[in-house]
Amino acid sequence: MNIYVIMVFQQLVASGTHLIAKTVTREVDPFVLTFIRGVISACALGIIFYFHEQKIKIKKEDRWLLIWLSLQFL
Repeated sequence: MNIYVIMVFQQLVASGTHLIAKTVTREVDPFVLTFIRGVISACALGIIFYFHEQKIKIKKEDRWLLIWLSLQFL
């Protein structure tokens, strides 16, 4: 794909983000918006980790610490 097409697409997304965010913040509670953003990010990272060639190993004793750290934004 041509680099200029990618740059134009990125610019359109970046310029539209402010307009969408301004509208959404009027309608949705900030806590709910932050929670939804965190869930979407966690799902995206989970998909990336699942399909990553080198499997990421998390020690069993570190799982609860990881869950605790992921809930710190609440």
